[in-house]
Amino acid sequence: MKKIFSSALVLGVASLMASGCIIVDGGDDGNGTPTTGDIQLSWSTSPGCPTGNTVELIALESGGAQKMFTNLFDCTAGTGVIDDLPVGAYDVFINVTDGQASPTLLAQSFSEPNVQVIAGQVVTLN
Repeated sequence: MKKIFSSALVLGVASLMASGCIIVDGGDDGNGTPTTGDIQLSWSTSPGCPTGNTVELIALESGGAQKMFTNLFDCTAGTGVIDDLPVGAYDVFINVTDGQASPTLLAQSFSEPNVQVIAGQVVTLN
């Protein structure tokens, strides 16, 4: 797949900075002990998102089998969450598409590598 970079989008999302905040959420082991965590991402584009564009938030397991987790959001929302991720390290990035059934990739952010998902916590990327 050809990667297309929009300079405005890259400026808005390429410098993802990881910071964690503790919010208990997600799966548990049946005894109330969390076994999953969440990644929340905020984005902005300049001059803005055209109506109908979609942001695909992607978390790719670092190393190993590299299982991929995704979630779709309206581009104008500016924030989204992938929840109930197994604990571990992920490379996180977004794709912006035209929102069609067979989407066209309009832009892709650089990856934020090695984002650590911790049980019962939400990792926030801005």
